[in-house]
Amino acid sequence: ATGYVATALESFNGALDEYFYRLDEEEETPQERGSDRPDFESEIEKYERIIEQQEGAIEKYDEQADIEQGKAESLYGNYDLVDEICSTIRDAREDGVPWTEIEATFEAGAEQGIDAAEAVVSIDEAEGMVAIDLGDGEIEIDPLVGVEKNADRLYTEAKRVRGKKEGAQAAIEDTREDLAAVKRRREAWDADDEAED
Repeated sequence: ATGYVATALESFNGALDEYFYRLDEEEETPQERGSDRPDFESEIEKYERIIEQQEGAIEKYDEQADIEQGKAESLYGNYDLVDEICSTIRDAREDGVPWTEIEATFEAGAEQGIDAAEAVVSIDEAEGMVAIDLGDGEIEIDPLVGVEKNADRLYTEAKRVRGKKEGAQAAIEDTREDLAAVKRRREAWDADDEAED
């Protein structure tokens, strides 16, 4: 019997505490909340819009990383051809041949149907870079550093872009948490309103 009394007393005290807690909360609520309902919908729309933009960015990072990696793989897949372009340009530069003359030589070679020359799209004299097309789009290479270093630069770029994608994925999780928090606040507000009615 003693256990029952103690339990009943605890339950009664708990009920009283709950009653006074609710009373206090109801007294404070109107001052804290005021009469204006926050614009939860606008806030929710804002977070949903941000999530949509972040998802779009992630998709673009994926595409960009795949493109850079594809370029690197293409260089290795056409190693001899790219190596021939690089060594031809490197030898000519070491001999002091001007870029314009090198470009003219490649254009003449392309007309003769030489594969390496046909692959050269353009030469950027100011940057010392050469645009080549190996059949799947243009790739910018630095002919003075060879195939491996050019491929490595492209792999590094793909890795850098994937790092940005990971950052965007972490940011989207934060935004989803913010969105969930606003939805919880809206539900709590609406539940309080229903309780007051």
